[in-house]
Amino acid sequence: MTVPEEIVKAKQRLVKAKQRLCLGCLECCRRLLFPVKVPPMLGKSDDEATRAMIEFYTAHGCEARGQLSAAGVAYVTVIAPVPCPHLTAGGCDIYADRPDVCRRYDGRLDPVLKDVCRWKEL
Repeated sequence: MTVPEEIVKAKQRLVKAKQRLCLGCLECCRRLLFPVKVPPMLGKSDDEATRAMIEFYTAHGCEARGQLSAAGVAYVTVIAPVPCPHLTAGGCDIYADRPDVCRRYDGRLDPVLKDVCRWKEL
């Protein structure tokens, strides 16, 4: 089955638009973000355990935000000031061969970066 040419061209325009917007932002490449599930802590409520984790990561030079997943599981999003080693002044130096996780990442869905991701302009 052949994909109609107008659909192929529309996808190509979208990819180019996303690339252009990424080069004007690069926030997801300037820092490392990862979720950490809040473990139960003896004698502490979930809120106290979350605050303890936030304090721990903050003391180690990271920003941390407590959140609840859709399933009600407490977790902390850790934001480490660690830029990607492939980030240059001109953007990603391995863009054509970037890892799949980078290809699939959508900052519009990231609870930390959704307000700054320029893809929301699409």
